[in-house]
Amino acid sequence: MIYAETANGLKIKAGDASNQQSFRCPGCKSPVFLKQGQLKIAHFSHYQQSDCRQFSEGETATHLLGKEVIYEWLVNQGLSVELEAWLPKLQQRPDLLVTTVEGNQIAIEYQCSPISYGDLLKRTSGYEENGYQVIWICGPNYQLKKRLKNSHYLFLRHHKRRFHFLYFDSQSRHLYVYDHVHYNQHNHLVAVCYRYSLNSLSWQVFKELYQTGSRRTCSDQQDKKRYYLSDYKRMALLRQQGEENKAFLEQLYCNRHSLADLPNCLFYLPTKTLCLQESAYIWKYHVLCEFEKKGSITLSDWTIILETLTVFQMPFISKEVLEQPFQTFMADLVALGYCAGVAENVWQQKKRFF
Repeated sequence: MIYAETANGLKIKAGDASNQQSFRCPGCKSPVFLKQGQLKIAHFSHYQQSDCRQFSEGETATHLLGKEVIYEWLVNQGLSVELEAWLPKLQQRPDLLVTTVEGNQIAIEYQCSPISYGDLLKRTSGYEENGYQVIWICGPNYQLKKRLKNSHYLFLRHHKRRFHFLYFDSQSRHLYVYDHVHYNQHNHLVAVCYRYSLNSLSWQVFKELYQTGSRRTCSDQQDKKRYYLSDYKRMALLRQQGEENKAFLEQLYCNRHSLADLPNCLFYLPTKTLCLQESAYIWKYHVLCEFEKKGSITLSDWTIILETLTVFQMPFISKEVLEQPFQTFMADLVALGYCAGVAENVWQQKKRFF
């Protein structure tokens, strides 16, 4: 931590302290000591026997520097900001606490280390239930590469049918915004990456990037022609290992269906869905079976089907976003003449699927 208390209760910054003084943690009040080295900026640490929960995570050089850099940037924006503000009611200490001119308080967390879904949800709920807004800024360990990890899903955000994700590199002082995160026709994860110097951004623009992704318009360069999994790759599913595929093949057998007889629309590419662990042809097959059984289908039916699927843990993604894959599939079925919309979120079957 960058701030501690002196023996008489005054707040002091590590860069202004000396080893001739004694210090304590503002949260747990246990003794802390000053560390001044070459690899990390000056900071305070608990002694090994301490069980302080406010600083249970070891702070890396990246995290310490990031808090300092973001703090300086916010101060230069003319904002009222406190570094490592102790919130006794919550028993939490955000990395930074911004108070706007309207009186709103925004907790900013620079998350460099791994965090569980439960802890993220608990800390976010703690802030919001007590009137604080919260902004989570990921560190460079969260850089997006060839695939989405569970850690990325935790911080994935969505705006106007597009997923986005951002992280901040405290060394280079650049904010990276990955906009339009999706799978392409080759089942590859792709995104448009924008890099911004933090000092070039205003507070207002930063908030817009956080909430909506890049303000630029992404041109959709995907081929408008629909492609689907080839017959060869489809039949290869018969030899594919894994519990998910095994359960799918067993369901086909029980329903007296064969891979060769399934409609092509089940295998439109990509066969991956960003929010769901199951392959797209599996959840689409569930939809068609329900449709065939009843002769119609509704959005409520999709909600029930969704409960049988594995949704990635995404605390910042609304339930409405999870409706989009289903709505897109329904639009495909309407275009192919399989069904027609007869009311809002209600579709009637026109011809058989199998």
